[in-house]
Amino acid sequence: MRTTKIAIELSALLKLCVQNSSDVVSKHELKQTIAKHQFLDTAMSFICENESSKITLDDICSVAMTSRSVFSLNFTETTGRTFHNYLTSMRISSAIKLLRRTKKSVSEIAKECGFSNVGHLTKTCIKLVGDSPLAIRRTFSELAQKNGDYLFNHYKQEYGWAIDYDG
Repeated sequence: MRTTKIAIELSALLKLCVQNSSDVVSKHELKQTIAKHQFLDTAMSFICENESSKITLDDICSVAMTSRSVFSLNFTETTGRTFHNYLTSMRISSAIKLLRRTKKSVSEIAKECGFSNVGHLTKTCIKLVGDSPLAIRRTFSELAQKNGDYLFNHYKQEYGWAIDYDG
């Protein structure tokens, strides 16, 4: 999570520099901006540690000690996604990894990745990736036999394991 913290702090610094249109940023302004976004590091750690659990916006705000509106605004501004879209993308990425790397049932994968049931995972996979979990697994299996890791690398490059979710 150190990388996330650094990215958030750099993002905050860059935005402050652009907003001020000057080459000089005071220590006070820098500290204020970083403090404003520091709760995001706490939130991101919580999301990663509890990805497979039911996580609500209220849970995150409680951990980050901020209001729903402040968190939502800053999270979206910093990540470019809403909290829900970000969480869903993480869960789909995890599911795809498990489909490729394990023989677990789709039901087990759905539960392990924080989806309420197989139907929810399937619907979300079709919406974001264009295929059902079983079709994704089958494609990985077929291509792994023919082309090694071609499809895995394709999905990784295409989606960066952070598939965009637009609700």
